[in-house]
Amino acid sequence: MAAPISVDEFLDLVRKSGVADEKKLDAYLAKARGTFPPEPAKVAGLLVHNAVLTNFQAENILAGKWRRFTIGKYKVLERLGSGGFAQVYLCEHKLMRRRVAVKVLPVAKAKDSSALERFYREARAAAALDHANIVHAYDIDQDEDLHFLVMEYVDGANLQEIVKRTGPLSVARACHYIFQAALGLQHAHEHSLVHRDIKPGNILVDRTGCVKVLDMGLALIFSEEDEQLTKKHDDGTLGTADYLSPEQAIDSHDVDIRTDIYSLGVTFYFLLTGKAPFEGMPIPQKLLSHQMKVPRLVSEIRNDAPAAVLAVLMKMMEKHPRDRYTTPGEVAQALEPFVQSPIAPPTEAELPRLSPAAMGVAGGVESDSNKAIASGGRPAPTSGSKKGLPPQAAVAPTAVTSTTPQSAPTSTTGGSQSDGQTFEIDAADADIPVTAPKIKRSTYSENRTKIVFVTLIAAFVVIPFILVVTIGVGIYVFFPTQEKKVLGPSMLDVSKDPANKKAMRTIQQAIKAAEIDSVITLLDDAYEENVVIEPGRGRTAITIKAAVGKEIIWKPSKFDPETPILRIYKGVDLKLVGAGITLDGTIDAKRRVNDLLTVSGDCSGLIITDLQFRNYERSAVFVTNGTGSANRPVLLKRLTVFAADSPKARGAFYFDANPAVTPTINDFVQIDEATFHGIDAKKAVQFKDKKVMGSSITWPGQ
Repeated sequence: MAAPISVDEFLDLVRKSGVADEKKLDAYLAKARGTFPPEPAKVAGLLVHNAVLTNFQAENILAGKWRRFTIGKYKVLERLGSGGFAQVYLCEHKLMRRRVAVKVLPVAKAKDSSALERFYREARAAAALDHANIVHAYDIDQDEDLHFLVMEYVDGANLQEIVKRTGPLSVARACHYIFQAALGLQHAHEHSLVHRDIKPGNILVDRTGCVKVLDMGLALIFSEEDEQLTKKHDDGTLGTADYLSPEQAIDSHDVDIRTDIYSLGVTFYFLLTGKAPFEGMPIPQKLLSHQMKVPRLVSEIRNDAPAAVLAVLMKMMEKHPRDRYTTPGEVAQALEPFVQSPIAPPTEAELPRLSPAAMGVAGGVESDSNKAIASGGRPAPTSGSKKGLPPQAAVAPTAVTSTTPQSAPTSTTGGSQSDGQTFEIDAADADIPVTAPKIKRSTYSENRTKIVFVTLIAAFVVIPFILVVTIGVGIYVFFPTQEKKVLGPSMLDVSKDPANKKAMRTIQQAIKAAEIDSVITLLDDAYEENVVIEPGRGRTAITIKAAVGKEIIWKPSKFDPETPILRIYKGVDLKLVGAGITLDGTIDAKRRVNDLLTVSGDCSGLIITDLQFRNYERSAVFVTNGTGSANRPVLLKRLTVFAADSPKARGAFYFDANPAVTPTINDFVQIDEATFHGIDAKKAVQFKDKKVMGSSITWPGQ
């Protein structure tokens, strides 16, 4: 259909397309119709600005393409990005309204059995993984001739984009991001997967600072059937030359997880310097350089990187696999000392912004359910795995995009076709994997010999050119962009006193508004509120305390015995200074809360002091699958517990664990100077059984 030439024609196509909510569209038109400019493009801009249409939808309808803004059960909102193999769209489930990223295989590619099998192999690889630092795959489906993969939608940017926008990262920030990526790769390794295309563009950082590895399109699957399919359909595709390991350039099938460690090391180098080590060279020269050449030292580019950090980097980038770390878990362990302090999340300047409708904004104001959730720079850790991981793994709430929306493809909606049911996906050339030259010899050492010979011949041509360039350019000093300093802690008060207009009305509201190291002060004499502290509800690296001299009774607001007054999940670096605060589990005259305070997940650095507990059914503090770390244990200090008059009563401190939830049992929990009233001190701390006892739990009288 031809492009609309009037506003009425444009609005008619908007209605025919079905992309706009009819009630919202009618309400907006009734309010603004008389003020519309005569140009359809300007009206489209107003509809985008007021969250009626997305950029993608508006651009296509302006081009006369109004059919088929759907992929299966999903409505297309924006195009997030494209590559040589597929395109990714931001979509919304028609019924559930959940936003997802949908990766679509072009129709032309689907006719190629090799490409189609590779696409489904990616889905199998992604489906096998379930980790906070890997983009989740939800479903794979087919809509007529369209094959598509439904994935988690991550609200953030990839590392390539972040460095491109703001320059090299601080050392601490680079360490945090590589640490988290290593944890995700360790999980993949434990499921017999090798990614084979690790690079900054395949590592996302969401608005909370949580890192997620994506794109399993080149994954090597170590099962007999899948490995044979991998070899059959790879067609020599290797990955990306700037980040390719020496052995993968020789034989992309004869590799193991150490090839990902090398690529992650090169990514680390990129984060610290702003460039890949051999950036700008022709592809054959890049491959040879990865084989033979030592990259320019990071210490020559910046002088603020500790020697210990650079040692980790260089070991990751060793030329021979045997000289690198054996697993990504070992990389994470090596970086653990450098990620103990939290970092600020990415700034708004580093992250893309979608159109209001794509962001879930209604009437120009973003709804609470779709706001980016900030959790304090370093995402809250969870337990490590059994295979060499440190006792923490980055985790953050499942969030929502990866890249800045790009302009709409000119043929996406099939407007000129009779049925309008075909997506014609552009074959953009961004991030097209490279193919290595064929090398006949099979062993690593034999190929190195051949490469040395080729390199020596090339040197007679390359070296004179390098000398001329070196003399002309000279020695330069690269100054990395400095990140903005994080401001000091903010002070937040909580009070229902209407005269105190600056105070938050609820504790949960204050937690959601808190920044890193914020101090939340309780001003009232009583609170009736069930509070959850976890990365998905706001910051965890905060302090909650009573105002000086206050005696506060904190009771539940929910009439549900199973809901604790305070639930702490992955409460990393949380401090609850309870002097003057009493948790009272009384619901009514007959009912009380079962457990007043629950602790679960990795809560490294959690400190709870001087808190009192009264009127519970089972326990004052219930720890289940909860853990600290060796140098940052969970500390429960100077807690006072009054006996419960209940037949259900168990230990004042009770430990349980569910191995199905996490392999890490309760560990690194320290109970100091506890006071028990009416409770036998020897029975005050109880365990469901010995299986839930960590090796580093200490308590009075043990």
